[in-house]
Amino acid sequence: MRADYLTVAVRTGGEGAGGVSLLLIEGDAPGLSRTKLKKMGWWASDTATLHFDGCRVPAENLIGEEGQGFKIIMQNFNSERMGMAAGLYRLCARLRRGEAIAYAKERKTFASRSHSTR
Repeated sequence: MRADYLTVAVRTGGEGAGGVSLLLIEGDAPGLSRTKLKKMGWWASDTATLHFDGCRVPAENLIGEEGQGFKIIMQNFNSERMGMAAGLYRLCARLRRGEAIAYAKERKTFASRSHSTR
């Protein structure tokens, strides 16, 4: 709803991944409107439905090469997923460590009577 610029995947060619390109669209472009998306879950994310009605975008707003948009998106997802996986791994390691320490503190390993070394 508040973005000044939008990166949009658009069909510029035939069917399939090879027909997708990326465009940079100014947030106040004529013919572009937005409606807030009612959703469950991640409310902090500013998500909207974009509506294009006669919205024209200059050819120089093409990001990368025509027909390579899907490839660019997938390359972005690779690094994004690696970052998310690393963050989750760190969280799991922290939780495992906390659980292990809590268990070690309550665990009984030897009988409570004292043993002499005579």
